[in-house]
Amino acid sequence: MLQWLLLLGILIGSNFFRVNDRSFASFHLLPWLGIILISESLVVSQFLQAKDKIIQNITRGKTIGYIALFIFIVVTFTHFFVPKDRANEFYIQYSESEKYGRAINILKDDNDRLMVVPNDPLIYWVADINTATRLLEYYPWIYPIPEYNSEITEVITYNPPEFFVDTGLDLSLELDLLMRNALVTQYTQIYHLGEPSKLYILNIKLQEISDVKWKELQYTLFEQP
Repeated sequence: MLQWLLLLGILIGSNFFRVNDRSFASFHLLPWLGIILISESLVVSQFLQAKDKIIQNITRGKTIGYIALFIFIVVTFTHFFVPKDRANEFYIQYSESEKYGRAINILKDDNDRLMVVPNDPLIYWVADINTATRLLEYYPWIYPIPEYNSEITEVITYNPPEFFVDTGLDLSLELDLLMRNALVTQYTQIYHLGEPSKLYILNIKLQEISDVKWKELQYTLFEQP
């Protein structure tokens, strides 16, 4: 058992994974963090239970393996206390979601909807807006499901959302191509700092946005079309 726990700890605790980085704040990696902590605790427990045998092995010339294991454990745990630039980590992870979410939050009305394709569900939360469909993310494996395929097609064709954020449409996919055609014909792309952004607003919706909201939007560095 000890050998397998050792292998598990090495695989999970290696620096190829950011599981042992407490400031990464990626909540979906928490199960992996739990596994590495449990595995290392079990390793320590196994060592304590077999300490007499370990001492015997050390005297028989097996010191190198145990020294390597000790170094691995020390390096893994000390990684928790390495100073991190939290502001930079948060900027990398969340700045896009904040940028688009805040802009939409300023311009939206209570009954407006948003579609973010293929994914960035945090934008919905920041914008405090309804989703255009039941889906939060739009991955290729979702499209073959008839129920979802029909819903997406119907929404884009007959009742397009007031706001759309294109985080990376794949034009090789039929539904993504349908969305792209809708963006070209029914939406206006909004600029940010003089460059085209990922935010599109339905042309009909543009006419309903007040000058007060457009003025407030300037503080987010988005531009009125």
